[in-house]
Amino acid sequence: MKRNMCNIIFLVTLVFCVLYPVKNLLGEGGFLYWSVRGNYKIWLELAVWFGLAIFGLKKRKGYWILGLLITFSYLHEMILPMLGAFLYLILSTLVGKLLTRFLFRGEAEFIVSYFLGMVTLTIIYALLSLLHLGSILNIKILDAILIVGLGLWYWKRIYTDWIKRVSIIIRKERTVVEYIQYVIIMLFLMISVGRANLSLDYDSVWYGLRSAFALCNRTGIYDKLNLIGCVYTYPKGYEVYSLPLADWPSYGFVYAGNIIFLFLIMYLVYRICRIFSTHIQAMWGVTVLVMIPGILNMAITAKPDICTLFVQILMIYFSIKFLRENNAFDFGMILSTYIYSLTLKPTAVLFSTSILLAILFIMMLYRRKPKYEKNSLMILILAFFDLVLIWLRTYWFTGIPATSVAGKFFQILGMTDKYPYASGQFSQFRTGDLFGKEGFVEMAVRIKEFFLAPASQEMDHVIIAWGTTLCTFLCFVVFLGGIVEGRRLLRMVRQRSEITFLGVLFLGELFAAILSLVLLKKPDGNYFMLFYVVTTAAGVLCAQHLLLHGEVISRGIMYAAIPLFALLNVILSGSVNWAWVNEFSEIKWINCGFYNHVEEYRRQMYESGAVRIYDTLAENPSNQVLAYGIHPNVERIPCVIESTLDVDYWGNEKLMYTPDDFLEFVDFVDYDYIYIQKEYDQLSEKDYVNLKALISSGKVSSIVEENEHLLFILGISDDEKTIDRLKKEFERFYLEKKGNVSE
Repeated sequence: MKRNMCNIIFLVTLVFCVLYPVKNLLGEGGFLYWSVRGNYKIWLELAVWFGLAIFGLKKRKGYWILGLLITFSYLHEMILPMLGAFLYLILSTLVGKLLTRFLFRGEAEFIVSYFLGMVTLTIIYALLSLLHLGSILNIKILDAILIVGLGLWYWKRIYTDWIKRVSIIIRKERTVVEYIQYVIIMLFLMISVGRANLSLDYDSVWYGLRSAFALCNRTGIYDKLNLIGCVYTYPKGYEVYSLPLADWPSYGFVYAGNIIFLFLIMYLVYRICRIFSTHIQAMWGVTVLVMIPGILNMAITAKPDICTLFVQILMIYFSIKFLRENNAFDFGMILSTYIYSLTLKPTAVLFSTSILLAILFIMMLYRRKPKYEKNSLMILILAFFDLVLIWLRTYWFTGIPATSVAGKFFQILGMTDKYPYASGQFSQFRTGDLFGKEGFVEMAVRIKEFFLAPASQEMDHVIIAWGTTLCTFLCFVVFLGGIVEGRRLLRMVRQRSEITFLGVLFLGELFAAILSLVLLKKPDGNYFMLFYVVTTAAGVLCAQHLLLHGEVISRGIMYAAIPLFALLNVILSGSVNWAWVNEFSEIKWINCGFYNHVEEYRRQMYESGAVRIYDTLAENPSNQVLAYGIHPNVERIPCVIESTLDVDYWGNEKLMYTPDDFLEFVDFVDYDYIYIQKEYDQLSEKDYVNLKALISSGKVSSIVEENEHLLFILGISDDEKTIDRLKKEFERFYLEKKGNVSE
């Protein structure tokens, strides 16, 4: 009776979780209705690749799946970026191997070597910058020397261990179930690779893709570029580590680096699940994870989210290992990954701390003492040194070691912003009566939409990185397993502290997700990435060890969830992402291996009529430019360019209050040019007054007008006649522009 009732409840919940988003998001009038109808080419192409993958079902070899992925990457002009990112993965791992061999006098598992390589390379790049030798060109030359030298040093091991092991893995015949798992994973990975070249989302264009101009422009990351927008003051650990992938004609190299992080996250989820399960069962954890758009789609944005998530899952992995094996090195890795995460995304201080608090709570509960040894202390010092170097950059610029979330702490200690920064200007928290009737209704709607279907405008930033009802269903699985198999769960909890750790982490992240929905003005889907991963691991393990092992749910009904959610989530993942892209880049049968984004934007500027202006600005990558233009696309011009939205809204609004404030700011930055884009239709009277005052002050040497684009060339102009002429030219341009906007 109990089994039948649970089967019915399970089946009803499964059907509801699949059909509800179909009706409310994909059906006529739904939030994604037109997106789904407009991207039929994606489904057609994926169907072809699925057919080719099924064609290999007879032999079921991994090389067939790998071959399809390589072919797909070539056709969508991502083969060279993927190769470059993969080589950087090898380099980072070799650097870590060198460190463990000569510093620790031993060997370490692959993921430890990679992490230590990440930290070490970031430190090397920062130290080169302190010596004014940290240009991206110098970094690339150094990396080329390192990979050749380390490759020769480690070649025998690479051949006998790495290459032979990979060869065995891809040539091994798989079971039907395992092969189907690989096919599902392949299809979802194709969604990321296939539209990487088109995924120039707002944040990526704003700062993530501009490291060569907004971070490491001349001699390293400590170059004072006087960029005011808040994103330029964030901790730049991810961007510094990714510098060798920047400054190429294609942005695809940066995206490929993040896709590599997705692979590493899949590997770690496999390792975590493998601790508790068989190989096939652990692979289901990976298969479910890759179905989640909130994870998959964040691999194709040039933001630090996916890198931060990787480090946080690494922290979880070593927490579980420490609880199982009580190893001092694992405890050192917990603290090191925590410290390193603080150099990445600003909100990491919240989410990484939640993991740290969970493991400390479990250690107290099970009376586990912290353990230290020489090696664990050394990696702790290494991570802390990295944190100092990354926070040093922000401190030199702003007077505060870290802005955003951590910035509040330093301000409490009495630190203040240097001119012209205002790190406390922008707040993401809601105001008003949060727990009044209206606030309560908004909260209830948000929570409902988060778990079932983000269909309102307020939740549009959630749907582009959503966990989908797959995560909702996994939450249901966890609670169902805990209720019907409570005694078995309690026995497992008493015996195994790592299971308690996962449970505490799941409940903590669930609470944090709900709290974020309540407190934030406009929640973003990427805030919940850690929750998605923890829910995946907890849900899959509960399904295997409670519901299936206890024979509470029949295997047929349980495994029916896989194809249903695979079909639903391939549609949801393919319909929208962080850049609102719902298509693949065009297939090119003959291509050079990468998509030239720099040339694409130059062509767009030329077509807009700004030939001379674009060439002037792009002539020197160190040109300092203030742009009255469409943010952030105008900032794709290859120089040190910042939009006025960056300066006043995302930076310090007092800088452009009055003409005197504006003149002081322009003098401080020492701009070379001020550019007004043809497409910019928000030039206000205040802007007109400020710019006219700039001309009157004699700081504009000449004006270039080209097809409704305008460029102020800044310099000294003492001639009154010249100043009067320039004012008249600008006044005419302003009046014509306002007239065009009015029309």
